Amino acid sequence: ISMSVVHPFMGDKGWTFAEGVGVIADPIINASYLYEVYLAAKPNYTGRVTVPVLWDKKINTIVSNESAEIIRMFNSAFDGVGAVAGDFLPSDAIIDIDEINTFV
Repeated sequence: ISMSVVHPFMGDKGWTFAEGVGVIADPIINASYLYEVYLAAKPNYTGRVTVPVLWDKKINTIVSNESAEIIRMFNSAFDGVGAVAGDFLPSDAIIDIDEINTFV
């Protein structure tokens, strides 16, 4: 799993991979802007371009752009392939987490 980080300030064309503190360029399609990643996944995309984005390198598409979903996926997705077990979604907090995510 690789990680890219957009510039913290959104410009006229949206989130950018322009040089800046903490920015990690997109190594997959070498996008200058995050909207290019969305268009690579779906050429006729016209919706909102948001972060985070989870990109599947094998099928070249966006798997999710919802942080709550991504956290749920990463909570157990790699347990069977040698990842250190951990619980980032404790069962006693799921109701509260879901309520907050619904509000947000």
